[in-house]
Amino acid sequence: MPKRKNYIIKYFAFIVILGLSSTLFCPRLYAPWVWSPDGGWMNQKDMVKESPKAQWDLAQDLEKEKKYNNAGRAYKALIKAYPTSPLAPKAYLRMAENYKHDGEWYEAFQAYQKLLEIYPKEIDFEYVLGQQYQIGEMFVKGKKRKLLHLPVLPARDKGIEILETLVKNAPYSEIAPEAQFQIGTAYKKMGKYDKAIEAYQNIILNYKNTPWYEEALYQMGWCYYRKSRGFSYDQLAAKESTTLFQRFVEEFPHSKHTPKINKQLAELTGRQAKGVYQIARFYEAHGHKEAAIMYYKQVIEKNPGTKEAQDAAQRLKKLQK
Repeated sequence: MPKRKNYIIKYFAFIVILGLSSTLFCPRLYAPWVWSPDGGWMNQKDMVKESPKAQWDLAQDLEKEKKYNNAGRAYKALIKAYPTSPLAPKAYLRMAENYKHDGEWYEAFQAYQKLLEIYPKEIDFEYVLGQQYQIGEMFVKGKKRKLLHLPVLPARDKGIEILETLVKNAPYSEIAPEAQFQIGTAYKKMGKYDKAIEAYQNIILNYKNTPWYEEALYQMGWCYYRKSRGFSYDQLAAKESTTLFQRFVEEFPHSKHTPKINKQLAELTGRQAKGVYQIARFYEAHGHKEAAIMYYKQVIEKNPGTKEAQDAAQRLKKLQK
């Protein structure tokens, strides 16, 4: 009997805690549930009015009262009940705007996307693209998504998703190259250099005549440069970085990046010379004289003025004797 009593006490304690949790984490309670002969038990806010206009007026009233969550639900009900109404695309737009007011940024993006897909001719296309871009940019720059009404979820991956969707929606729009650049920058911040290179490459191939081309060319070279400085020397990445930096200096000799690139090129040249010199020493140490001579000559010809070139000349002189 005592065990049963303890169980009952624990059960009621659980119910009380659950009720308190609901109150704390769901403060914006909706209207009471009512019975409808057509739909059974329904939340009053989800009950659809007798016409699109009446439903629109209800949503508008809720929005004016700054009950953004309820207003969004009312607009959504209008879209579901009256999808062919001239008010449906307007309801999608207002639903997205109410999500934004409520801090539900990803849900706002989804509403904008549906608007583009279902009603592309009834909307201001450039405005919707601009709103999607703003949401994506916020996420890639650190804006967090909500969990239980608190902004705690990292959302950089969602920002990338939004910007990639935008580029697919309108690859030839004015905002597309900027969105593509933000994708590359997000991947670069995450340390995903291969993905960043792919994003910047898209700009170089498809948006050469835009202001974003210069910066994308530099950033692509920088990503290869960063890859070459990993735990083990990546010779291929160093070569790609050198090629891109040299191309950048030729195309933009007066860029703000050019002085920095010249220093990076000098460093890359030194590291490449050192790598080839070490190969030559390896062959020399193992008695492969002809191969060692070939690599020493390569160091001297391609990296004149470096310490490795001077050392290679001395080793070459000894071998040739």
